[in-house]
Amino acid sequence: MQLTNDLLTTMEDLALVHFEGAERDAAVADLEEVLSCLEGIQSVDTGDRQPLIHILQRENVFRDDVVHEFPRQDEILQNAPDEYEHYFVAPPTFD
Repeated sequence: MQLTNDLLTTMEDLALVHFEGAERDAAVADLEEVLSCLEGIQSVDTGDRQPLIHILQRENVFRDDVVHEFPRQDEILQNAPDEYEHYFVAPPTFD
């Protein structure tokens, strides 16, 4: 990619900055260096690599989900001190 004067002017407008004189020449040199680094990165063959989600190699530390048979409602209600219409009855907390 070639850094042109029009492209630099557009970038100045987008970044809300304005370069003049030696400052503009320095900005052009810096941006051309960045572009050459990016071209080097793009030339690397990554066809046989999987994309990374995270920079660190991590494994899932959570256990596997195992489905267990849940007790039936009538078996659970056998432990209730009082039940009404298939629900536990709790004492009131406010008078």
